[in-house]
Amino acid sequence: MSSYMRSNKGFALLTMIAVFLIIVLLVVAITQGITVYSSISERMIRRARARYLAEAGINDAMLKMYFRSQAAYAPGVHNLDITTPDGTQTVVITVTETPAGSGNYTIKATAPLY
Repeated sequence: MSSYMRSNKGFALLTMIAVFLIIVLLVVAITQGITVYSSISERMIRRARARYLAEAGINDAMLKMYFRSQAAYAPGVHNLDITTPDGTQTVVITVTETPAGSGNYTIKATAPLY
């Protein structure tokens, strides 16, 4: 066996180890990217859900106040339970008359980030 072939045996092993390490690093990077993207997507979904729940609470309060129903919200803090596919969510509605006795109301709704 020539000295050239003996020196190439180690080179082939090192090349295979290097290729294997590059593949492992690519798999790790792709997995990490997918995990980060999934986390960002979940956060965006929770924010959108909370926003729509809060808007539903505001619309409910405005509708009841507009028609002056018996269930109208008086100034103060109220809880509104809204049923969603994930279960029942509670929206906190705060009604403030500004200035007092003016008939002008500020409605604020807060929904949880689930």
